[in-house]
Amino acid sequence: MLDRIHSGAITALGPLSIIGDIGLALLGIAAVKAEAPRWAGAAIAVGALAGGAGFATGTRALVIIAFAVLFLGLLPAVRTLVASPAPQLAAAGVKAAAVS
Repeated sequence: MLDRIHSGAITALGPLSIIGDIGLALLGIAAVKAEAPRWAGAAIAVGALAGGAGFATGTRALVIIAFAVLFLGLLPAVRTLVASPAPQLAAAGVKAAAVS
């Protein structure tokens, strides 16, 4: 798969993948703010950035390790988000929309 990514017009889109990596790193920060464990947020950020670096350099081992770290960080983050109650602001917005 890495050989196909580094060929043709796909290579020109490489710099745009940095935006996706930064977005995943921000997701790690948001997960910590939603009361996920700090190590999970760090694992999400590190896994995302390391995955981008692995694809950029063509290092298969780095890509595999980065995705494993990202996956391990996403597990407790998802568990935290699923277990947390819905925010009160969302409920207040729904009631305000119904009254209008």
